[in-house]
Amino acid sequence: MVDSLKNLGNKFVQKVATPFMGVLKESKFLKEGVLTPEEFVLAGDQLTHKCPTWSWKAGLPDKVNKNLPADKQYLITKGVPCKKRIK
Repeated sequence: MVDSLKNLGNKFVQKVATPFMGVLKESKFLKEGVLTPEEFVLAGDQLTHKCPTWSWKAGLPDKVNKNLPADKQYLITKGVPCKKRIK
């Protein structure tokens, strides 16, 4: 319940703040730990190339981030081997 409320609050803040923040044009990864859209795609491409459990997904058409390629909206991992599983 608490996590659900936090999630709703975070979504609201993100929805309100995003239009005012704009898109990051210069890298601030070393100072602030944030990526430009181009850096995100490059890092995701390297991740999917080196780790076959990761792949790009397009996402829902009504939630497309226009700053990212349509076929590279988010990353997902599947089939990760795990020696210890939750019962």
